[in-house]
Amino acid sequence: TAELAQRFAEALGGTCLTWSDLQQQRSAQLAACAPLGDLTVGDLLDPRNRDPNYLRVEEVKHNAWYRYMAGDFMPAHEESSIWRKDCSLVTFHIDVHGCKDPQADGTGSPAHLTVGVGAMKQRLDDQDACPLGSEGLNQFVETLSNQLNDVLLREHGEKKLGHGELVEIAMPGKGQDMRFCGVCKERDRCTQTQVAVLHVGFTLAIQLEISKTLRARLVKDALLLRRFVDALRLAWQ
Repeated sequence: TAELAQRFAEALGGTCLTWSDLQQQRSAQLAACAPLGDLTVGDLLDPRNRDPNYLRVEEVKHNAWYRYMAGDFMPAHEESSIWRKDCSLVTFHIDVHGCKDPQADGTGSPAHLTVGVGAMKQRLDDQDACPLGSEGLNQFVETLSNQLNDVLLREHGEKKLGHGELVEIAMPGKGQDMRFCGVCKERDRCTQTQVAVLHVGFTLAIQLEISKTLRARLVKDALLLRRFVDALRLAWQ
């Protein structure tokens, strides 16, 4: 997912934030020791590598991921944003995750691409402060869903992605697994999309759960990647 996140950022004129190679290697080495004794993998993860998708609200402002997001976003947000026709400045945060392929028996992920928009919905419900308003948010979600479906329908018709839905929009209240919605079940915890809209101030924030098959296609197929990014950009504009 790091490679895809970097490509998305480059194509959209943004910034990519991910764990460094050293941090990943350090955690992998510690996790490899898990079978020893009664320790679990969680016991052996480097405590300095806090899960940025499961932060306590009170620790957000002290977290390195937040500081990098706020530091990159605040000084240069105009350069990496889109000005709409009504002169509003719209910033866009995308949290990229990998997931398993949907299975014929209904197990696995809900779709090859699950788009979590729960953080924006939470801001609208709790604070009534969505910069786009209810109508604008609904329009963004509808446009994003339509554009991404068009891209993946073309790919599905040409090469067959496999079982399951192509695109699923996930938000709380629709009977969906909260982990796909981009929000934490616990009210005192925050995902990256919640941090982006509730604490940093991004206009838009989505969590992308991309299936193994689709990830492989996006990495190998430059045309598909370009169409995918264009779909994100069209919804953003």
